Amino acid sequence: MKAIALVNGNKRIQTTVVPIYYLNMSAFLSSNGIDNDIIEIKEYSNKVRPIDYYDNQLLKKIKQDDYEYIGISMFTNEYHYTMNLIKKIKETFPLVKIILGGVHPTLKPADCFISKAPVDIVVRGEGEYPLLEILQKNPLREIKGICFKEDGEIIQTDRRSLSNDLSYLPIPAYDKIDMEYYLYPTKWGLRFAVTSCIHFFTAFGCPFNCTFCATASIYKAQGGQRLVRYKSVDQVIEEIKFCKNKYDIESCYFQDDTFTINQKRAHDICSRLIDEKLHITWGAETRVNCIDDELIEKMKKSGCVQLDFGVEAATDTALKRMKKGTTIKQVEDAFDLCKRHGIRTGANFMLNTPGETQEDVEELGGFMRRIDATTYLMGLTVPFIGSDIFDKYVGDLSIDEYKLYENPYLFGTIIDKRFKLSAHNLPVEKYLLRLRLRFWFKKFLVDFPMKKWYLIYLIKSKYKGVIFKVLVHNMLIVTYDSFEFIVKFVLRNILNLKLFRQQ
Repeated sequence: MKAIALVNGNKRIQTTVVPIYYLNMSAFLSSNGIDNDIIEIKEYSNKVRPIDYYDNQLLKKIKQDDYEYIGISMFTNEYHYTMNLIKKIKETFPLVKIILGGVHPTLKPADCFISKAPVDIVVRGEGEYPLLEILQKNPLREIKGICFKEDGEIIQTDRRSLSNDLSYLPIPAYDKIDMEYYLYPTKWGLRFAVTSCIHFFTAFGCPFNCTFCATASIYKAQGGQRLVRYKSVDQVIEEIKFCKNKYDIESCYFQDDTFTINQKRAHDICSRLIDEKLHITWGAETRVNCIDDELIEKMKKSGCVQLDFGVEAATDTALKRMKKGTTIKQVEDAFDLCKRHGIRTGANFMLNTPGETQEDVEELGGFMRRIDATTYLMGLTVPFIGSDIFDKYVGDLSIDEYKLYENPYLFGTIIDKRFKLSAHNLPVEKYLLRLRLRFWFKKFLVDFPMKKWYLIYLIKSKYKGVIFKVLVHNMLIVTYDSFEFIVKFVLRNILNLKLFRQQ
């Protein structure tokens, strides 16, 4: 019998980012002599079947071995699906014990017991050490950072503080997932540039206080200490070399919240990429106030072609309201800097920001044109559980109301009056549609195939035939999806107008 299977639920069936927390936990458990597997179903096709079909496939995979425990991670938008999946697992394997973790259980550890789901233990925060101690049969009351039910009482043990030392993490267990799936060329690695791209995490945590983010609450649930924990430069380079040697990776994306928050470390990583001639094309997420000319020059030399920024808004007052900690001048300087060095840029913007005014909205179009990003992503701000704006505007939701986060139009329309955060009454959905058509659609279709770096990448890539097919397919899909979005938007507004006239 194996100790545990870490099961990735089927709401993530087409996710292209490696399940890094599962990979880390699996590798950590293996290094401590705990036999484990990662079980997930991945779907290459856009023709996704009903979720029950994939759940049955998942159960068949679990049945291939005997497990004492099943571990499952969950976000709020997966709550009801996950509870249903757990019931299916328990019905099929009545003796297996269920351990639940992830962001939602960290913030709301008692929910699953209130729902009377057949969950045995909830892990709050990072799972490596609590999971190890559970599997080593330590008394549950002595294990920090868990929640369980005993004699009808919900027991929450003391919080477990985060470790600032990540040297305990081995190379993630890439061998336990379908790497062919994760290396299949997509548009989601280097923002719309179709590449075979793997996502690396070189650090965990964020010290900033954006009001739309739940990070502060997650830290609080783990003892309150605000840490950015870094893998050593040696660990980062070793992992990249491992993946190049074993999987022949061609490009990567550093998925850290802010890759350049420690600029000296970013310099060191770039220097090692150059000195060891790893010849990898890469991109990263960072902040506009965490780069400078010298660093961008080094990043470019080491293979960086893409930097993505959370710009969020077009006025300083809006940025101050959301406690972003950046200014419009810093945004403009960062995008100018990247343009001078030939680095592609991605700009993320939000409408319906807390206290947003008509001026904030009207400034968006002109500002987006002024910074001239390579690509844009934009959506409505959503008050997620754990964020300051959730506490201020929503306050609380019933477990049944978690279904609001499952709405496929969550980032495109205000689905509940409590989710309206702006101070104006402008039709934000219409503004969002205009901005998407003006900035997103054109960039998606015509930008990346014409760049020198991309043509060089294509010439060298072993996936060039697949990439060409994906490029053509993506252009057809985005055209169809955009047309469908416009039609649905128009029909929805016609219906709303009729209902308004009837009142």
